[in-house]
Amino acid sequence: IVAGRLINCYSQKDLILSLMFQIHRLSGALRPVCGTSPVLVKGVENYNVGSIISSHSDYCTTTGHILRMIYHGCPHRPSATIVVPSDFSSDDA
Repeated sequence: IVAGRLINCYSQKDLILSLMFQIHRLSGALRPVCGTSPVLVKGVENYNVGSIISSHSDYCTTTGHILRMIYHGCPHRPSATIVVPSDFSSDDA
C-alpha cells in the first residue's frame, strides 16, 4: 500500500542498471529492472529521464531537476507549471 504517489523514473541509457538487468535475467527473472523501462502497473507514474540522464552517476547532479519534473512536494496537478531555473540546462550533463 502506498499513501502517496508511486513514481518510476527510468533511463535506457543507464548502463549500470542495464548491467544489473542482465545479471538479474541470468538468475532466471524475466522482468526488467526498475529504472531501465516503464513499469506497466496501474497506479505507477512513469517518467523517462533519458533526455537528462546519460549515465548512472548523472542522477546525483540532476536530482533537483527530476524532483521538479515529477512535481515532488506538490499536489498532483498535471496542468501545473514548473519553473526550471535558467542556469540549468540538460546540455550541461
